[in-house]
Amino acid sequence: MAGSCSRTYKQGIKKMINLFETGFANTTQKQHNLTQSLGKATQNILYNAFYLAKQKLELSCQEYKQLLREWGWEKEDKKYLKVAQTFEKFSPLDLAEIEPDTLFLLSKQNKKYASVIKQLLDIGCITQEKVLDILPDRRGRGFLTHQFNLLPR
Repeated sequence: MAGSCSRTYKQGIKKMINLFETGFANTTQKQHNLTQSLGKATQNILYNAFYLAKQKLELSCQEYKQLLREWGWEKEDKKYLKVAQTFEKFSPLDLAEIEPDTLFLLSKQNKKYASVIKQLLDIGCITQEKVLDILPDRRGRGFLTHQFNLLPR
């Protein structure tokens, strides 16, 4: 019985390795799609954040709460409103090449990273790498650099 489990286990491992190696045959296409998807995710976050901020200004308190219930965002709105406030001088396209985690980190700690956000206004083409280059603290940089290095270039 133990020999059969061991053999089955080894066969499973071989299948996983084969799938893993086959999956990298079209790596460049996958990298391209991943980068595009990441950019769209960041843009969607910003579009939703800006829309939510606009709705908060235009709707009554009760209507706004109803909108949040309809979206299922009762506890998410503050995070998105902070994104809208932090990046109000940018368009979603300006920040498309920044990872969503970086976007949320900068907005969550917008006072700490105010100088970084101000510097982004002067950068022509904002990328994740450029943001990492101007981050002042090593601890945050290590976290973000690790995430950035996981992404294909």
